[in-house]
Amino acid sequence: NNSFFGSSAGAVMTSGGGNTFIGSDAGNVMTNGGFNTFVGLNSGSTNGNGNTLIGVFTFGGGNSNTVVGDGAGSTGNSSIAIGDGANSQGNYNAAIGSGAKVQPFTPGSPAPTFSTAIGAGVVANLDNSVFIGREIDVVRVDGVLNAGSVFSSSVTTSSL
Repeated sequence: NNSFFGSSAGAVMTSGGGNTFIGSDAGNVMTNGGFNTFVGLNSGSTNGNGNTLIGVFTFGGGNSNTVVGDGAGSTGNSSIAIGDGANSQGNYNAAIGSGAKVQPFTPGSPAPTFSTAIGAGVVANLDNSVFIGREIDVVRVDGVLNAGSVFSSSVTTSSL
């Protein structure tokens, strides 16, 4: 019940079904797992279930990840990495933008959970956090900004 297209695509797969690998070496080191879709040269480098990886040299470890972009990857579960070189470590995270990353604050410590990095080069490294833009970027919000019961304000361009 697998479909492999490309030189060495799914070459060492021993168990699992519902997989579609398209591209030379797509899923070439995956031995088991199911319901994965890998599209691109050398996409899909590890075992897991329910992953969608699209792009050259994309990688994923874990289950239910969505990865789009050359060299992008996710090594947790239920995470998203979109953009060339975007990388999401840990569970329930999103890295969106070229080079965006969700990673531990200190190398070797546990990866964050429920973290989001939005923007090129943004790094999210704390649990339950959303990082928008880099430290040197200006983040602009037109209209009303609501931040729960802590803060609510109308922001206009005339007040900037």
